[in-house]
Amino acid sequence: MEDNSTEPTSKSPDQSNRDEKTLKWKLLGLFAPPIGLALYFQMKKERPQAAEAVLFGTIISFTVVFLGLFILGIVLGANAS
Repeated sequence: MEDNSTEPTSKSPDQSNRDEKTLKWKLLGLFAPPIGLALYFQMKKERPQAAEAVLFGTIISFTVVFLGLFILGIVLGANAS
């Protein structure tokens, strides 16, 4: 029997290079969320994959900051009473 799966066994050099580039955009969005948000709106038509990657990092960063501040508020509020 033949195996008709179309999934490649290893990534092509072009695919791994694209993954590296999206990782860089995710990290930029993660560590500089306002810049990431601005870059998303600037790149969303010309480079949709990079824009999506920077938006993903930005959303993760904003979520972590929000949860951290929320937990800090609970801890400080509990100590105040």
